[in-house]
Amino acid sequence: MSLLANLDGVNLWVVALVLFVAGCVYLLPSVVAASTRHRHTAAIAALNVLLGWTIAGWLIAFVWALVNPVRRPQGHATR
Repeated sequence: MSLLANLDGVNLWVVALVLFVAGCVYLLPSVVAASTRHRHTAAIAALNVLLGWTIAGWLIAFVWALVNPVRRPQGHATR
């Protein structure tokens, strides 16, 4: 028998909620990079999706998303 076949309606909602929250946490580095307009958003998202299932891959993607996230506008001098 399937594991999901043994779940009643309430437990199925709990499983769905847990999977949704886990998916959101899993993709958190990609969301952070995209929302802060990180210059390497695509690379961070690729690392997150491909290696995020390892704790090290997820941590590297998350730290990378937090480090120097804002793109500088073209043509502006830096201090």
